[in-house]
Amino acid sequence: MVSEETKQMLTPIALETPLLLVLALRDLIQRWSYSVTGYNPMFARYVFLFIFIAAAFVTAFLFLFVQLNAQSAVAGKRFLVGHVYDRRGLAESIQLELGEYTEIGKIRSEDGTEWLVYVVWRVHKSTRVADYVLLTRERLEDALTAASQWNIYVSGWFAKAQVYPVTLLRAESQIVDVLRQDAGLEPNVPVYFLRDYPGRITKKLKGEVHANVG
Repeated sequence: MVSEETKQMLTPIALETPLLLVLALRDLIQRWSYSVTGYNPMFARYVFLFIFIAAAFVTAFLFLFVQLNAQSAVAGKRFLVGHVYDRRGLAESIQLELGEYTEIGKIRSEDGTEWLVYVVWRVHKSTRVADYVLLTRERLEDALTAASQWNIYVSGWFAKAQVYPVTLLRAESQIVDVLRQDAGLEPNVPVYFLRDYPGRITKKLKGEVHANVG
């Protein structure tokens, strides 16, 4: 499976394919243009120049198309961007659309911490399905209070979107399995603990300021 980083590197090259093909096949195109123009050097150059300009226009159109498609994909949407850690402490980059969400209850972890349970939904073939589950120690509206405008990679290109920089922990326990079963969710729906988030960071900084003033 191709990683997102590889896709990001290969996409510009793929979009430039028409222009790169013209440059790579330059000798063949020039010989062909000589033959179709009766070996007239001036007309042959015009034919090659026309093909080159056409390839440049196609390339520019492809770039414009993916840019508009990416901008359309993020219009009116919010995203969680950051890292998710597993139990081994290994992290990977994550980018999740923060769609419509529903609070479905509370659970208590093994250390006695109480977590609110939110299901984040996505629309698939006109049907609302569970995308992922977030476990937070406070209401999600209070946790995600400081949005940023970042360029994110979506639908094959980069677009500026409203994002919340977060750190997540992948939930892996029997409690999570019971949670999915009680909520009627599919067993493959990912569940994350929301550990660091804009609201928590902002409150921490405010607390430090008040402490220094005092």
